[in-house]
Amino acid sequence: MDMMLAAAQSGLSAQSFLIGAVADNLANVNTAGYGRRITAATGGGGTLVRPPGVVMMGTGLLPSSSVPGPVQSGVDVPTFSQGMTTVSSPTALAVAGSGFFQVQLPSGQIGYTRAGDFRVDATGQLVNPQGYRLVPPIRVPVGARQLTIAQNGTVTAQVGGVTTTLGQITLALFPNDAGLVQQAGGVYRPSANSGAPTVTVPGAGGAGALVSGALNASGVSVSREMVALIQASSAYSLSAKLMTTAQVLDQATTQMNA
Repeated sequence: MDMMLAAAQSGLSAQSFLIGAVADNLANVNTAGYGRRITAATGGGGTLVRPPGVVMMGTGLLPSSSVPGPVQSGVDVPTFSQGMTTVSSPTALAVAGSGFFQVQLPSGQIGYTRAGDFRVDATGQLVNPQGYRLVPPIRVPVGARQLTIAQNGTVTAQVGGVTTTLGQITLALFPNDAGLVQQAGGVYRPSANSGAPTVTVPGAGGAGALVSGALNASGVSVSREMVALIQASSAYSLSAKLMTTAQVLDQATTQMNA
């Protein structure tokens, strides 16, 4: 019975985790640059063992048996879409390929994001919706007109009637994007699994070119998530029934041995 209870508990835990990931994906279906969460279950690394000599209802069971230990959920990786949506702002940027924008976090660390919905703040800096400044910084002077961001990340504008280069946007590449760790606001942090970033100019070194007036889509499909939700809910229900059955059998065994 202990094995049944452990299997049921492990199934409930795994499916709860998966349902939470699906809910997060659905909540971010329209979030620019969102990396769809994909979860997986891993083995607990141990075994549950039934000792020899176990008797049930007068019948001796097999001397011993072992099954994999409880499932451990927690493998959660982002997958990023190459799809784009068109918007009217010239400071909104999509990456046509690989690469992440770099932003300055309040902690002073660098965050990485595919959400290129940048705007000019009150100080003239290009910032994301959370107010995090683009790295390297781009400052737009007061009165600047015809702001243009080229495919290679060069930012220019008309300042005093003269075309002026305001800065260069760069992109970060990772050996393994799926190893990035999600933070708030569509920002990701590197980990040992993602590897260290390599910074390059858009359109070079394997990085995608920039598309001004567009945003990278979330890559979340509502229909796909609904199918995953139905499957996880069904598995959760089966695990709950298994736990109930194990409890009933355990009570029956206790009564017979009393």
